[in-house]
Amino acid sequence: RQPDAAGLQGWLDAMNTGASREDVLNGFIYATEFAELCDEYDIKAYEGHFPKSQIEAVEAFFTRFYHLCLVRDPDAAGLQGWTDNLLNQIQTGADVANGFIYSQEFINKNTTNDEYLTILYKAFFNRDPDQAGWDLWLAELNSGRDRGYVLNGFLESPEFIKLCEDRGIIPF
Repeated sequence: RQPDAAGLQGWLDAMNTGASREDVLNGFIYATEFAELCDEYDIKAYEGHFPKSQIEAVEAFFTRFYHLCLVRDPDAAGLQGWTDNLLNQIQTGADVANGFIYSQEFINKNTTNDEYLTILYKAFFNRDPDQAGWDLWLAELNSGRDRGYVLNGFLESPEFIKLCEDRGIIPF
């Protein structure tokens, strides 16, 4: 856009009183208006800025776990915290998964092996179970295999890795 008179004068005054061209450039780069323009083109404006589409993809990833594992919507603070941690690579997709599966809220659901396995397929693979995989994992669970072992099999799978990477999330 064309500069507004007050803005243009403000930047000229800043340069006349010692601001460098780099200072002025940084003022534009880190401006909300520039970040919003970058969002329109789905590009990162600067380090630490995430395009709106990436934020929405990470929020959707996290929200899926709430819906599929806990059968409820996320609370606003939890959604913001997990989203920020995933975007800033403080936590991984596996951290989210473990956070839900090992949460007291999920444990209190007291799922059967069938229910547990169905949740894993839907949450970690975004699909219904295939018969061969279902039979294999269910046999493991029914023979007394620890649920953590089965969970790790899902987390280390190419499907879960792709689910994370498609959203810009580090799998583990």
